[in-house]
Amino acid sequence: MKKFSCFFLFATLFLALTIDCNAQEGGKPKIVGGDKDKHGCIASAGYTYSQIKATCIRLFEESIKLNEVKHTGTYSSFAVVILSGDKKKAEVFIPGKESQILVKSNKKGVATWSSKSITLTQQEDGFELLLSGKLTYSTTKK
Repeated sequence: MKKFSCFFLFATLFLALTIDCNAQEGGKPKIVGGDKDKHGCIASAGYTYSQIKATCIRLFEESIKLNEVKHTGTYSSFAVVILSGDKKKAEVFIPGKESQILVKSNKKGVATWSSKSITLTQQEDGFELLLSGKLTYSTTKK
């Protein structure tokens, strides 16, 4: 009888802790994958919405990744670029900011996409991204 009582006590305690750990504010259970944004993208699964592709994407799976040129912290970040099919627009994903759509122009024969404070250029050996005129991300080692 003692073994059954101890088992029942531990089972009840475990169940109570499990329920408490899975609760959010308001007492509602936390749903895994329930963090969809307005486009239906699940951030906890690594998805974010791309305006150019008009779908949810995983940035780390995209082909144009630009590494931070000079990082000062303990880690380095990267930016991602997605070009439209006709390459007239570029969508840029910069850490901590919403994606930006840049419009193409050719300056001195160099493919350049830009917005107010962001400029993306395609060099012979890759891409460079300037924020407020300062080279911040690049596909090449500088």
